[in-house]
Order: sequence, then structure tokens, then C-alpha cells
Amino acid sequence: MSRFTSTRLMILMVTMVPIFAVPVFKPIATFSISFQQDPKTIYSSVYDSGFPTATDVPTGYSPQFGDIYTSYNSQTGGTIATWVQSIDENSFPYYAVFNGTVWSESQPMFESVFQGYSGVFTTYNPITNVTVATFSDVSQKPYYSVYNNVSWSEPLPLFESNQIVYDMVYTAFNPISGNIVGVFQPDNTEVHYTFYDGVNWTPSLEIADGLSNNDNIFVSYSPDVEGFVATWANNSSFFNYAIYDGSNWNAYTLSDTTVSDNICTSYDYTLQQLIATYSGADNVPMYSIFENGFFTAPVAMFGESDEAYRNVNCSYDPNSQQTIAVWRNNLDSRLPMFSSLNAGDWSAPQSFSDQAVNQYVFSTVYQEVSGLNPPLNLSAIQFKNNFGLFFEIVTELNWVLSDSEGVSGYNVVANGVKIGSVGALETKYQAHNQTQGASIVYEVIPFDADGNEGAAATVVVN
Repeated sequence: MSRFTSTRLMILMVTMVPIFAVPVFKPIATFSISFQQDPKTIYSSVYDSGFPTATDVPTGYSPQFGDIYTSYNSQTGGTIATWVQSIDENSFPYYAVFNGTVWSESQPMFESVFQGYSGVFTTYNPITNVTVATFSDVSQKPYYSVYNNVSWSEPLPLFESNQIVYDMVYTAFNPISGNIVGVFQPDNTEVHYTFYDGVNWTPSLEIADGLSNNDNIFVSYSPDVEGFVATWANNSSFFNYAIYDGSNWNAYTLSDTTVSDNICTSYDYTLQQLIATYSGADNVPMYSIFENGFFTAPVAMFGESDEAYRNVNCSYDPNSQQTIAVWRNNLDSRLPMFSSLNAGDWSAPQSFSDQAVNQYVFSTVYQEVSGLNPPLNLSAIQFKNNFGLFFEIVTELNWVLSDSEGVSGYNVVANGVKIGSVGALETKYQAHNQTQGASIVYEVIPFDADGNEGAAATVVVN
């Protein structure tokens, strides 16, 4: 008699609507040229083993403050750029869509007359397939709008109260809970947060008592904590961060780390670590790594002769499997620069335009559209294999074949990391030695004979 037995486990299983992700990921950098020139034309560059020389996008763009924020939208297969545009001494929220090849003409976000302040930040929710924008009016009261891939909803206030926001609300999406967090400063003495469930925003609350903030607060989702990590510089210009574990925020300070402006974070799925990039003392480009629940001491990205004026933005590039950083080099020339993190080392900084940057260089990742449809009806179940003195947890994925022609097989991905592949006629995959109770996002992605991936079906197992 065999000593091997298999025991089915009761498990929460959530099958999500397939996310129409696409196979080729590329960061795109955007910025507006120096305030010394008018109009402040927006420039962009798409990363492909480096950023080629940035080119201007359709005319008529004149951002008021120079912040051009972008986010990926899987429905359109490209990037949505948003900003506040100056027109006859007024300021209105505007947007444009990049489809992977060209930018659309810019247009106002709203039919009504709504004057914005500073910038417009966006986050894409792949579960509900909408983009959520947060921004402020001229009195600095926070508003939001939802883009359904056709048009933006009319702006609505985040809160019923008269809560004001210094600058704007920065947001991030949690793929496990499906909600969006917003972080902001109502003034220079507090750090606040709110959650959006797709219908309402929760009342504004402090992350922790006694916190201060010197400028903007950025936030990212980190699979390490299955929650959010917010970063900012306090009034003493020290590196501050807070971790949200699903119920509480825990705040920390790196008292020996001086930050000149913002702290940007991005999860590196190759290193499986959250990376923070920023400009340190004397505008030296710095980075820290989030590991074992804490950020490490700062390390210079390059030699101390290199500069990053005020801040360094970053995003992970799944195509090259590297984190890409972008910034402007110094106050005098303000040229846009970039570098990539490979095996723990940053490449030598390079410029990708001779145009002086007005405010920040911002980077996000978009995905090029593929013709392969995802598999259907993806589901998952866990069970226990007993081997006498020990056992293993197995997650079994089941699906219906993609209806596209030319599928050569399916790649299986767990929390952004490829864990296996099966043939074109296979409809099942087993992931062995899994951790019971851990939240894991599984993706099953078809690929063709050349290895080009198509759209992914996704399931979350808790």
C-alpha cells in the first residue's frame, strides 16, 4: 500500500475577470521642458535597452506646474498622461493617451469648467478596468474622477468635510484586496491616508501621531508585506516611511538619511525587493532597499560627482527585468537622465534629451498589445500531499484553452515571477511546496511559436 495520500483543503478561492495584459512591457518617461521656455511642451521617450532621444508630443501642451503623471491602462494597451494645463491664466485638468506608437491630441478631462491645482495623479485598477484620477481644485480641496476608457466622470470631492490637501493625493492599487490607497499631507505637520473601494473614499485619518512632512508622499504596493509602503521626507528632511499590513500603519525614520525632496518606490520583481530612489544630501542620487520589513541605509547610485536635482523617480521594467530610474541632473542644465539597476548595480547615468526639464521626469510602464486572447475560466484550489512524516501544499490551476489560433503553450506566473510553462493543449498546472494561507496572484499567459506572450487570465488565492 502506498504511504502517499492527498487531502483536499478548504480554501478561499477568488476567480477574477481576466486581465488583458499584453506581452511586451516598456517604461515611458515624460517631462515638460524648462520654465524658461514657453509653451512648456511635453516630451516623452520609450525605453528599449535605453531611452532614445525624447521627442515632443502633440502641440498645445503647456502644463502649469510641469508635473506630467502617467499610468498604464490595459484596456487601451497604452499610457494615460494627465496634467494641469494653463489657458489664459486659468488652469484645467487635461489628458492624452499613448497607444504604444503615437500620442492622441490633448483634451480637457471634463465638460464642466473645473480649475485644477498642481497636477493630476492616476492609478489603474485592473479588476474594475478603470483609471482613478486624484487632484485638487484651486482652493486645494481634493477631488477624484474615474476614466472608463472612453471619458472621465465629472469631478467629485473625496471627502464630505472641507479637508484640504497640500499639492495632491498620491495613490496605489492593492491586487489582493482590490482597493486603492491615497496618501497626502493636509499641511506640513501631518501625514494622512484614505482608501477607495470603487464607490467611496474613507474619511481622512493620520497614518500615525507626531509625523511631519516636507513635500509629497509616494506610496507603492509591496508583495513582501502584502500591503502598502508610503515614503516621504519629514520637516527635518529625514527619510520617513510607513508600512500598512492590512489593518495598521507602522511608521519609521532613518534619522541619518537626508532627502532633498520626494522618495519614489517601485517593486523589483527580479530582485524581489522594493527599491526606493531619491536625491540625498548635496543632490547625490541615492537608493535604499526594503528588506526584512525595513529600509536599508542609503547607498549612492553612482559617484558623488553625479547629481540628481531634488528627486529620482523609478519604475520596474518586466521586459529587461530591471528597475529604471529617471531624474534631472542639476539646477543649471536640468537634463533628463536615466540608469538601470542590474544585479544590484546601477548603470552609468545617461542623458536622453538636450532639453532642460521644467519640474520632474516621471516614468511608468506600458504594455504593447498582442493578438492572443487569455485562457478562459481560470480557477484554483489547494490541497495537501501527505508523505508520511512530512507534507506539501499544492495549488492546482485549471482553465479552458484560449480561443486564439497560434497558441504554442502557456506560461504560469506567481506574484510577478514565472514559475513554469505547459503545452498548448494543457489545461492544468500544479504549483508545489506552496505556503498555506499566503496570498498569491497567479497568471496563466498564452504564448506563440516565437515566445511572444498574449493576454493573461488571473486568479488570486488566499
